[in-house]
Amino acid sequence: RNNTLAVDLYRRACDGGNALGCSNLGWMYEHGDGVATDYSTALALYRQACDGDDAIGCNNLGLMYQHGRGVPHDRSQAVTYYRQACNLGMTEACKQAN
Repeated sequence: RNNTLAVDLYRRACDGGNALGCSNLGWMYEHGDGVATDYSTALALYRQACDGDDAIGCNNLGLMYQHGRGVPHDRSQAVTYYRQACNLGMTEACKQAN
């Protein structure tokens, strides 16, 4: 397992327009795997992923707002992102949106 290499590959994928790569890179920043924990960067990457129609990125944005990670706790904003993830086919997010 090489988190530093994973970060590099996810960054390349994200820079190449792959929304899931952005979401995965965001997760690495949120959890400090292979990079220093950085909620601000994680949020930006999750937004980029969500804007690229990646359900995981939208759901992860919802979780950040739900738990106040790097942003003020905002259940309303969390639900907005959960609904977007739900509309993109993530059934678990549909449960969170209610």
